[in-house]
Amino acid sequence: MRVFCLEDNPLVALDLEMMIEDAGHECVGSAGSFAEARSMWQDLDLDLVFIDIDLTDGKTGIDAARWLRERGTAGCFVTGQTELAEAHRDLVVEIVTKPIDEKAIERVLALVQQSGSS
Repeated sequence: MRVFCLEDNPLVALDLEMMIEDAGHECVGSAGSFAEARSMWQDLDLDLVFIDIDLTDGKTGIDAARWLRERGTAGCFVTGQTELAEAHRDLVVEIVTKPIDEKAIERVLALVQQSGSS
């Protein structure tokens, strides 16, 4: 699968990218803000986006999840903002809380891959 990371912390993004690739998928990019990501997504065919809620341009992860959902791309919140993520659960396939557990990331990847092959 082709996966993107929307995360403002470069170390967390790098960690996520490694988890994605270790699970046998392709990380096609990352961005720290919704504005930056949206301009990149125009040219990418994505299967899943891991989305932090707090980004460099504010709490725009929710807007990103909504934007992706409207276009049929799966999103997963990866955040410490658990209550905010739960309030917008309908926008994503899953919520992973920080600190990130690699097994949780693997479960989300498997879930999205399985739903895409049905």
